[in-house]
Amino acid sequence: CKVVLSRIAGGEGVYKTMAEPAQIPGVAALVLRAGIKSDDVRLVTGWFVKVMMRSADYAGFLSAEIIPPISKTEGQWTLVEWFRSEAQLKCWQRAPEREELKQEILASVPADSLKLSEEVSNQVGSRGSVATAIVTQVKPGMESSYREWERKIKLAQSQFPGYRGAYYQPPMDNTVGPSTTLLRFDTPENLDKWFSSEERSKLISEVGQYVKSTDYQKVISSFPGWFPVSEKSGRSPSGWKTSMLVLLCLYPLTVLQLHYVRPLLSFLQSDVITFVSNCLSIIIISWLLMPLALKRFDGWLYPDKPAKSIDLKGTAVILGLYLLEVILLIVLVD
Repeated sequence: CKVVLSRIAGGEGVYKTMAEPAQIPGVAALVLRAGIKSDDVRLVTGWFVKVMMRSADYAGFLSAEIIPPISKTEGQWTLVEWFRSEAQLKCWQRAPEREELKQEILASVPADSLKLSEEVSNQVGSRGSVATAIVTQVKPGMESSYREWERKIKLAQSQFPGYRGAYYQPPMDNTVGPSTTLLRFDTPENLDKWFSSEERSKLISEVGQYVKSTDYQKVISSFPGWFPVSEKSGRSPSGWKTSMLVLLCLYPLTVLQLHYVRPLLSFLQSDVITFVSNCLSIIIISWLLMPLALKRFDGWLYPDKPAKSIDLKGTAVILGLYLLEVILLIVLVD
C-alpha cells in the first residue's frame, strides 16, 4: 500500500488547495479520538503529529487534521485522516507501522490517562481559532527531506502553549501542487509566541535547502488585504496601528469626495453616488495611498522587537499628520 508521493511544486492558490475533502465523491475519513488527562496533552498531540505525517506516505491520502477539544474540560483530541477511498483508508488502518505507533503511545501513557477509539466517517470538520495558512513549494527531489522536516516542525508546534491543532494537505497523488498546512492556536498572542520562538527560528533556518518558496496567509489583523504578514516574524501589525493608517488615508478622500465628487454626480441617485465614491476610495487607497503609507511606516508597523519608543514616535507622527490634514482641508474646501 505504501507509496512515495510525487513532486510537490506549482502555484495553486491557498484556498483552492485546501478543498474540503468531504466534497470529493467516494472519500472516507478515519477518525482517531484520544481522551487525555491534562498532564499528557502535549505527549499525545505530538504523537498525533507522528501518525498524521506517517499516514501521508500511503496511497490515496488526501489530507489530515488535528482537532482540539470543544472545551478545556472535555479533554478529547481528534485526528481525522482523509483518503480517496475506503479501501485505501483500510490499507493504512491495517498497516503494521500504524499498530506500532499505537503501541508506542499506549506504552508511554498510563492506561487510566488515555482512551483511544476510532471509526470510519465523513461527518467531521474543524473548529475555529486563530490560524495561519502556510503554502510551501518544494524543490523537485527534496520531497522526502522536506517531509521529515515538516514532521519535526509540527512536533515542535504541538508542544507550545495554546496549540489548537493543525490541518495538513500534500498534493494529490500524481499531481503537481503545493503542500498546505493550516496551523491553529487559541489566541493571536500564543500564535505570535510560536512564530517568534527560537525553536521555530532554528527549524526555519534548515528548510531553505528543500523549498522554492513559502507563502503565509495569517488573518488576525483588521485589514488583512492592506497589511500583509511580516515575512521575517510571521506577524501581522497591531490592530490599532492599522486603524490609524487607514484613517490617515481615508479621511482626506472622504472630505474631498464630499465637496468635489458628489456635486459632479448629482444627476445620479444618492445610493449610486455613494457606491461610486466608495469604489474610488478603495481604488485610491489600495493602489496609491496604502502602498506609500506602508513604505513610510514600515518600521513602526513591523518593528524587529516591540519597543514603546518606536510606538510613541510613530503615533506622534501620525497624530501630527491628522492635524495637518484637518488644517489643509479646512483651507482648501473653504
